Amino acid sequence: MTGNPFESQETVRRFARSADIAIRTDTYTRGKLFVDLAKRNIPDGGFILDYGCGPGRISLMVAQAGYKVRGIDPSPEMISEANSLDREGLTLDFEVGGQLALERASYDGILCSSVIDYVGDPDALLQAFHRSLRPGSTLVVSHGNTYSLFCLYWSHNSKVYNPFLNAVQHHWTPSAFRDLLVRNGFELTSRPRYFDPTYERWFGSLLLGVPFVGSLSIVAARRR
Repeated sequence: MTGNPFESQETVRRFARSADIAIRTDTYTRGKLFVDLAKRNIPDGGFILDYGCGPGRISLMVAQAGYKVRGIDPSPEMISEANSLDREGLTLDFEVGGQLALERASYDGILCSSVIDYVGDPDALLQAFHRSLRPGSTLVVSHGNTYSLFCLYWSHNSKVYNPFLNAVQHHWTPSAFRDLLVRNGFELTSRPRYFDPTYERWFGSLLLGVPFVGSLSIVAARRR
């Protein structure tokens, strides 16, 4: 295993398989929330960028909902896993890329699943998203929630397996994340919903409105 968890084939495979199991058992709350917020905020058939798409499971679900989707990720291992998906009949492409791959005013929506926690300059990333979205388009983004008791437990329990934990650079309270969005040209169009990748199969929708439980928060925000 390499020092970077995003470049470890073993970690990428394990991450992808956990998502596959959740999808098969209808417990993939993360994916359901991204699809739901996309359908509520992005026009049918619109062109969506999944930034930091990882192994592509959310991209696939959104494409299956009728959108045209481009997934990019800086990790070749993640993109290799994403390219193994069955995309027949879908407008869905994957490629290795980062902020420099973002074109100006090109997208009807951007999805960003818990990537912003890992970047050194989240303001710069949001400004890149702002430039790449068409006016009035929507960003759907999830991030770590510092109010969460699960988040606190994970950060202090070395026995919990989370290969990505040491790479996290930021967590926010819901209000602090709203302020981050606002100063970079976005306005919230949804209330935060909370979920937890480890415990969602047991608690499911019970987590969605409780900021002190779900370790992750997801919102939709419109480009001003």
